[in-house]
Amino acid sequence: MRFTQPIIVKAAKGWHIKYSIDGKVYRKYFKELRLNRIKDLDERETAFRFVLEQLKAKLAQELANKNTVQPSYVLDNSLGDEWTLSQALDFALEKKKEKISRKTYHDYKGTVKFVKSAIVSLGYQKLPVKETTRKHIKFIMEQARKERKWSDFAYNKNLGYLQGVMSALVKWFVIENNPAHDQETYKVEKKITETATPEQHKQIAKCLKERNYDFFRYVLTLFHTGIRPEELVDLKLSDIDLKRREITLKAEFTKTDKDRVVAISPELYDYLIDMEIENCPKSFYLFGTFKSPGERYLAHFKNYVPAPYRMPRSHPTRLWKIYVKDGLKIDVGLYSNKHAGANMMRKLGVSRDAIKRNFGHASLDMTDIYITEEVLLEEIKKSDIRFED
Repeated sequence: MRFTQPIIVKAAKGWHIKYSIDGKVYRKYFKELRLNRIKDLDERETAFRFVLEQLKAKLAQELANKNTVQPSYVLDNSLGDEWTLSQALDFALEKKKEKISRKTYHDYKGTVKFVKSAIVSLGYQKLPVKETTRKHIKFIMEQARKERKWSDFAYNKNLGYLQGVMSALVKWFVIENNPAHDQETYKVEKKITETATPEQHKQIAKCLKERNYDFFRYVLTLFHTGIRPEELVDLKLSDIDLKRREITLKAEFTKTDKDRVVAISPELYDYLIDMEIENCPKSFYLFGTFKSPGERYLAHFKNYVPAPYRMPRSHPTRLWKIYVKDGLKIDVGLYSNKHAGANMMRKLGVSRDAIKRNFGHASLDMTDIYITEEVLLEEIKKSDIRFED
């Protein structure tokens, strides 16, 4: 059996690996691995190179065995023996991508990037994944902590992400045990999120209405629904049912990876009607932008309105800092509006179970984090809530 060395072909109709066996040309797209769906071209090339090395090894083995039967080219997980830890992390990340939300993938991807940087700093570039121990992971995480200046909380969070990524290596039989497990974490005291006082809420409302009314409606929606700031920018008009007064968050965009239905309160309903969303295409984002991905200068376009393009996830936090933290000198975060909404609901008699349901919490303990002890003791007649009350 004779074969030519496989090569990666970056064709417009789809990247593939080309080679020949005894004069017959083969083009393998590996559709089952969905490699051509990887949008980041550097990541796609890394994935193809993994497959290329596996294919070369199988062809070489076929030649050594003088096997004239056309090989099946099913990927053999034992070939992970040759992978370094960095290569294995890329493989694992791609495997996890198929079953996690976009946000979770973004978090995992960031951690892998930080870990790979630490691997280089420690000189572990050639460390085989199968020889990676808990001690290696500890050193790598501490190096990443040093480079990224992680807090104790950030360290614990990224360690959890790494554990999640490396679990795919166990699942695919690349390693038997996950060395990221059973790692010591740092003790983190629960911080009470500061919320704006009623008077500060009025100042914030006045400022935002005057300087950026569309962004005010975004903040008000966060206050009423408890939808995370990054999830709000993913919200489309097709997710909103004004007749039922419900918002459906798709599983692919939520932190819990499950569909979630959120009730629309009276004040929010009035603002949504005022936005005339029923007259816009359902494919529009609720708080979108008219700046297409190829254009520059976001500030030159209409933003936080029903529009065809998604706002950058980090933009709301930057605007909040400009208007509230720096402008009004009120030291509360954008996320505090979620806590403020929960507090107001509880003050007005909304049950903890109802708040838990609307905020998508797994337990009442999580809901209580958003409600102050003083508010939990109050029993006030249930009524409509207003942002400026």
